[in-house]
Amino acid sequence: MCSQSDSLSSYFLAHNHSLRISAGDSVLIPSGYVGWVQIIYAVPGAPSLSKENGKYLLVVPPSGILQTSSLLDVGYGSDEYFYVSSTGGRVRLSLEGIEPKDTDIIHSFRYQSGPVQIKTFFVGPRSLIHSYTEPDLVSSPTVPLSK
Repeated sequence: MCSQSDSLSSYFLAHNHSLRISAGDSVLIPSGYVGWVQIIYAVPGAPSLSKENGKYLLVVPPSGILQTSSLLDVGYGSDEYFYVSSTGGRVRLSLEGIEPKDTDIIHSFRYQSGPVQIKTFFVGPRSLIHSYTEPDLVSSPTVPLSK
């Protein structure tokens, strides 16, 4: 006999056509970076995202603002966040919702789907978040693309 929660889960999966599983992203952040990161999607003329081991590879520049012509990959996936040294070495960063709040380094996620697709999050201890101005999602301008 099915439990009520099994029935609800089956109903949700059968009737929610927008539910999608994705591989997730690998986000590479310059070693030692502390502050807000903005990923701005669907920017004409910006490079598209490449893939590594089935995941989109997002390489955040020292400015903390990454622009890509790719669309935001919507769905449930397992994202990974790393500090990356100048020699390419990676150190996995603790993530909100996975590790305890007093030890997570990647947290305070915000998403905007229009008029521009933007993903914003903070990198660093929660005790430092108020020392940095949170970017405004709605009016976040894209910075000029460097050639």
